[in-house]
Amino acid sequence: MFLKRRVRHKDGKDHIYYSVCESLRVHSGRVIQRQVLHLGELNTTQIESWQRTLEVIDGDDHGR
Repeated sequence: MFLKRRVRHKDGKDHIYYSVCESLRVHSGRVIQRQVLHLGELNTTQIESWQRTLEVIDGDDHGR
């Protein structure tokens, strides 16, 4: 899983939204990115915290 950053231009301003996504390989062999959780606008502390959390989660998955 990873944080996906999306920029939206609204009323002359850039708004940056974050989501937790995962990559999945579908039946046809293509890789798609599925949104698991929408986080909204985050500050830098929150971004770093979510990145650490996802690293821990991914680390647990690789140990299986």
